Amino acid sequence: MVIWRIPRGESVSRPRSYCPNCKAQIRSFDNFPVLSWLLLGGKCRKCKTQISIRYPLVEIGCAGLFLLAGLHFRQGYFELAIACTMSATLLAVSVIDIEHYIIPNKIVLFATLVVVGTVVGHCIFISRWIDLRNCLVGGGISFLLFALIHFGFPSGMGFGDVKLALLIGLSLAAIRLAFFPIGLFLAFLAGSIFGLGSMAIGKATRKSKIPFGPFLSIGALATLYVGPELAKIWLGR
Repeated sequence: MVIWRIPRGESVSRPRSYCPNCKAQIRSFDNFPVLSWLLLGGKCRKCKTQISIRYPLVEIGCAGLFLLAGLHFRQGYFELAIACTMSATLLAVSVIDIEHYIIPNKIVLFATLVVVGTVVGHCIFISRWIDLRNCLVGGGISFLLFALIHFGFPSGMGFGDVKLALLIGLSLAAIRLAFFPIGLFLAFLAGSIFGLGSMAIGKATRKSKIPFGPFLSIGALATLYVGPELAKIWLGR
């Protein structure tokens, strides 16, 4: 719903879920994630228009990311909260960026406030403010780096990527300061491999527009789960 409505300037709270074709409101018993899509045969109950398979795939993807976060951070509720916020945000942002070449402020700024609020609450609860310091350092450096790239090469990187880098820097550094440079490095690495590969097979040129949000998401999520191993290899700690 977020992926569909926000790029179109619609509210995510009202009206209730509806069919994009006939505008009929979807009944509560037809609105169970994945299950309802399967039971309806992937079609609207009223007008029989095909419902995109993207809906169950996104729902399965989000559930999978939450499960992975729960298994990986089952003994750290602070890290789990950050990981779940990142997972849902990056999934939605990536799909929107691929389809519309935009990274909506509403999603990124809201997630940023949630992450900062979570970090502040955590620091107050355990009386340890170093996590907030790390969070702000990671976010600040990530923002400045991407802002420099944006203003130096505005046609190559949108300001939405700058704000997304801020969110990722805040989130990864809050968990562990060494994580945020790894996440950004992996994002550039993944983007470079994809871009060079696309040019090699003739699917893109140096002037082709490629959304960078998905690569930032890949770098951030990969760092969440293999960050300690990469930190030992790259930074020696």
